[in-house]
Amino acid sequence: MAEAMLELEEPIPAEMNREAVYLSRIQEMACLTSILRLVLPLLAAALFYHPANTGVHVNADNQLLNQICNQAQSYDFCFNVLALDGLCLISVAITIDRVQNTSDIIPSLIKQAAGPVDIQRLTTCQSNYTAAVDAYTKAWSSASSRAYYDVLSWIQVGANEVIHCENIYRMSQPIRQSPITVENHDVVKLSEITLIILSMIESGSTGLEKENF
Repeated sequence: MAEAMLELEEPIPAEMNREAVYLSRIQEMACLTSILRLVLPLLAAALFYHPANTGVHVNADNQLLNQICNQAQSYDFCFNVLALDGLCLISVAITIDRVQNTSDIIPSLIKQAAGPVDIQRLTTCQSNYTAAVDAYTKAWSSASSRAYYDVLSWIQVGANEVIHCENIYRMSQPIRQSPITVENHDVVKLSEITLIILSMIESGSTGLEKENF
């Protein structure tokens, strides 16, 4: 039996200009960002939450993944996508959200800075975080394409930008704590989580067990 071919209901008009396509993609990304902000906390809770102080030895992750994948056309494909690809996408997306939030507060910190040294340092951090947002966004795109070596490279680039922002407060006098040191360390910790997931992907291990049929 010949396989059915998927076709566009309506062909894309040849005269559609690049600006219209670009604006359309911006709208799609804005919509995706809004959805991610709502869904990510739920996904993170579902995938990373483990019940404490319970005598029932049931892994919540297994239960959720198996419940979903038992209804899918291909159990193995579903499980691998959610347990490996899904975790990578979620961890990078959470990092992007954290980096963007920090980037957004830096301008107000610059206005409140005590002197030219602090202004210079925060301005450097602003550049670091702008570059970090770009790097982690590219990491997310690479993760979407399952280009995991590229994910690794972009995660390292983004983390290094944030580390430079942290270290600039220690490289010369006056040495003091960065006003965003907590945020800097959180981004590094999130990057570490992504690197752990990438290592698991490389080894083919999820730490989760599939149901036996």
